[in-house]
Amino acid sequence: MDPDLYFPLLAATKNLKPLSYMLFALGAVPLLVCIGCLVYYLRAKLTPTTPINEIKEGRAKVKGMVKAIGPLLKSPISHKDCVLYAVIFHGGGGMSRHGIPTKGTSTLFWEIQSTPYVLDDGTGVAELDGTELVMKQRDHSGLQVTFGPDINKHVHRGSVPPDISEELSAKLGDDVRRKFDGTLMGLSRIEEYHLKPGEEVYFLGKVEDNSKPVEPHWLMKERSLTESKPDPKKEHSDQIHIQRGDDESGPFTLEQVNAYLDDGTFLLTDKATNEHLAEFIPIHQIPGVKVNTGAQWRLRGGTFTNKSEEDSHKKRKLIGLISLLVAAFFIISAILILVLT
Repeated sequence: MDPDLYFPLLAATKNLKPLSYMLFALGAVPLLVCIGCLVYYLRAKLTPTTPINEIKEGRAKVKGMVKAIGPLLKSPISHKDCVLYAVIFHGGGGMSRHGIPTKGTSTLFWEIQSTPYVLDDGTGVAELDGTELVMKQRDHSGLQVTFGPDINKHVHRGSVPPDISEELSAKLGDDVRRKFDGTLMGLSRIEEYHLKPGEEVYFLGKVEDNSKPVEPHWLMKERSLTESKPDPKKEHSDQIHIQRGDDESGPFTLEQVNAYLDDGTFLLTDKATNEHLAEFIPIHQIPGVKVNTGAQWRLRGGTFTNKSEEDSHKKRKLIGLISLLVAAFFIISAILILVLT
C-alpha cells in the first residue's frame, strides 16, 4: 500500500476508537433496561399468586378488588369517584420574541389525596400504601411527580378548566394560574391519575405486618431530603380538635383519636385539625392517625397496576425486546469498529 495513503487511513481508524467507546456506553443503557424487564418478568412468572389469607411477610403476588373503607373522593378534573387521585400541573415555559419556547415546562403544582382503602380478594383484605403508587424523578425542571405506569389517566391541555373542584381551585393561587395560562398551547397540561373502587388490580412486591409502624419508602426519604424546611402538617400533635357538621369538640390526644376511631365514636367522615393546621381536614390525614381497616398485612414497595397480569407481562416483554435490539445495534457496531481498527 502506498505509504501516503496508509498513514492517513491509520490515523482515521484510530480516531474511530472513541466512537466505539461511545457506542458501548449507549448500548449499556438499553441493555440495563432489558435486564430489568427480564428480572421483573421472571420474578412475576416464578412468584405464584397467593390468597391474601395465606400471604406472609416477604415478597408476594396478589390479585384483588379495590374496596373503599372511608368516604369516596371525587377526582378534581375528570370528576370520577375514586379512593385516590393525583393531579399535576405542567407549564411555565417562556417565549422568545420569535415565538419559540425559551425553556421546557416544569411542574407548577401537584397534589395527592386518598381515602382509606384495601385490596380484597374474597379470602381477606390487605392495606395498600397509596403514596407508593407515586414515583418521583429529578430533571432540569425540578421535582417531577407521575403515577406509574398503568393507573387511570386523564390529560387536559390549555387553560385551567372552569369546572375544577372548588377545593383545588382555592389551592392553585393566582401565581400558578398565571404561569399555567401563559404557557404555549400544547406544552401546558394537567395530568390526573385516579384509582377507582371496584377495580381489579394486580400487586407484586413486599408484604409487611400492618401492626408495625410504617417505615418511609426510599422515595419518601428522597422527598424529605429535597425539603428545605420541615412541614408542620407532618408533625404529630396531642391537641386535636374534631368537627362533625357544625359541632366541634376537643382537644384530644392522638391515642384518644385512634381509640375513638376504633370503637366508632369518631367517624371517617369527621374532620380534624391541630395547632399546626389553619383548617379542618379529613380525620385520617392527621399525622399519626391510624385507621383500622381490619387488614393484617400491608402491601408496599412493589409493582401495582390495574391491567391484567398477562397484559403487564406482554408490556414488559415488548419493552425488553426493543431494548435488547437497540442495545445489540450499538454494541455490535462498537465491536465491528474495534475489529476493523
